[in-house]
Amino acid sequence: MNLTCISLAILLSVSPLPKSAASDICEPIEPTVMLLSDETVAPITVEEYVAGVVAHEMPYTFSEEALKAQAVAARTYLYYCLSNDSHPHENADVCTDVTHCCGFITKSQLADRYGETHAKQATDAARDAAYSTAGEVLMYDNAPILALWHSSSHERTEDCSAVFGQSLPYLVSVVTEEITDTHIVSFSIGDIKKRLKAAGYKCDGTANVSVTHNFSGRCATFKLGNITLDGRAARTVFGLRSTDFTAQFMGGRLYFFVSGYGHGVGMSQYGADYMAQNGAGYEEILTHYYSGTVIEHQ
Repeated sequence: MNLTCISLAILLSVSPLPKSAASDICEPIEPTVMLLSDETVAPITVEEYVAGVVAHEMPYTFSEEALKAQAVAARTYLYYCLSNDSHPHENADVCTDVTHCCGFITKSQLADRYGETHAKQATDAARDAAYSTAGEVLMYDNAPILALWHSSSHERTEDCSAVFGQSLPYLVSVVTEEITDTHIVSFSIGDIKKRLKAAGYKCDGTANVSVTHNFSGRCATFKLGNITLDGRAARTVFGLRSTDFTAQFMGGRLYFFVSGYGHGVGMSQYGADYMAQNGAGYEEILTHYYSGTVIEHQ
């Protein structure tokens, strides 16, 4: 019995209520977090927060089981951050800044993005995903995991250590079946020098380029003339969608052929949707992308 119910029982102790009546009054109280949005801090229930993250992070047209997987991942990430104080705020638990916490979108923002009709569909889909998995969290060694996700990968996801320098047993490279396009971008020699100079490198102008790849198929080293970068640095310098790329000079321009989108660690959202379309439930999706984890109620 929570404190609210205890107080009600004391107030009503002169005339005790039947158990059924008492249970109607003492409804379970949903856990809440303090959300910072537009410099305003206000309480929001965990599941409404999760729904806002799902609506922001995954297209509402994705399969129901993929949306559920995203909901559990979002809730797990929240609990991980709260238990580890990973993203501290002065007066709030979480914020709407995607560069600091998870992406979060309000109903009015959804209306701006999709229009009123589709915004309602997006809201309903996200809330269904959140509430149908309410309280479910991915655990490893009795603790919420760092449930990272990304948009898409080509053939394999990435090991956490290759991107963030931290080895985690549940964030390892796994096979991912999904359909990905090759994104092609090119740069002139002048563009290359400007970008490298802005990043603190001086290019000698040599038009030789080579790329080596790691186990997951992503760039391990990118060599351009006298400069050698790792995949993450090359992605940042040239604004690439991912580190899964090849490169070559053609007609005096440097071309990048890029697969996937995002850092590649954890759950691939397009991979999750592909698995769902082929009959996988959200539990199977989650335990595939987050190795060795179990789903528990918090």
